[in-house]
Amino acid sequence: MKNDFNKPLVSIVMPVYNGEKYLQFTIESILSQSYSNFEFIVIDDCSTDSSLQIIQKYAGGDKRIKSYQNPVNLGIAKNRNVGLSHLRGKYYMVIDQDDICIKQRIEKQVAFLESNPDYAAVGGQVQIINETGELLTVRNYKVSSKEIISELPVRSPLCHPATMIRVSDMKTLGGKYDSNFPGAEEYDLWFQFAFHKYQLVNLPDFLIQYRISEQSYKLNRVKRMLILTLKIKKKWIFKKPFISFRGVWRYLLEMLLLLLPNKIIIKLFNFFTYKGTTIG
Repeated sequence: MKNDFNKPLVSIVMPVYNGEKYLQFTIESILSQSYSNFEFIVIDDCSTDSSLQIIQKYAGGDKRIKSYQNPVNLGIAKNRNVGLSHLRGKYYMVIDQDDICIKQRIEKQVAFLESNPDYAAVGGQVQIINETGELLTVRNYKVSSKEIISELPVRSPLCHPATMIRVSDMKTLGGKYDSNFPGAEEYDLWFQFAFHKYQLVNLPDFLIQYRISEQSYKLNRVKRMLILTLKIKKKWIFKKPFISFRGVWRYLLEMLLLLLPNKIIIKLFNFFTYKGTTIG
């Protein structure tokens, strides 16, 4: 695929905050993709480490990289919205600062969306790696749109950094994330797509390596994510077509989870989030 710097087909957004440890590996996994007609929008959120210097070094060597720095720290959801304000592509994807894209990831998702105009987003399967890049397990997501809609009231049925979104469809929903759910804003977006009857799908292929670290298991992060997830569920799961016994039962269980001792909360939440080999 020939590069078109004036009209990239895919816009990739990567928010960065103090990501120097893995940033090089993430950037290189994008630049080495089998598909090359993209723009790579990288927004530094006032990092205090060498992240900005790393970004600028790569931007100086590749015209596809567009480097920005926020004047103040915005946080993940608002930072992603900054990225959305700059994109020019027909399709959009986000990548986290420590994840790795498998070489044919973009090529496969572009091919699917080009051939299936009724679909708003396409995700895929995920390999879980640790801080050293060692494969720990995999997360298998439901594939069909029907299965995905059924999973929504229970858990997020697409992995955000493994998903590519049709920009025109996202714009019909307002074109940005709800910053009231920082760190879980994509879960709300999947509900919005489904509520407005957009089709969602996951490819059966592994598309990214999702890195978890000690920070993933910190109690304050786990409790915050659980609370945000419950807020999103409260907003959506009692509406058609999402209301279901499974969804309400899971919601009540997660509410009860908050009442348990902190050590049990973190063990149970991380077990269901990271340890299972199959989602659903």
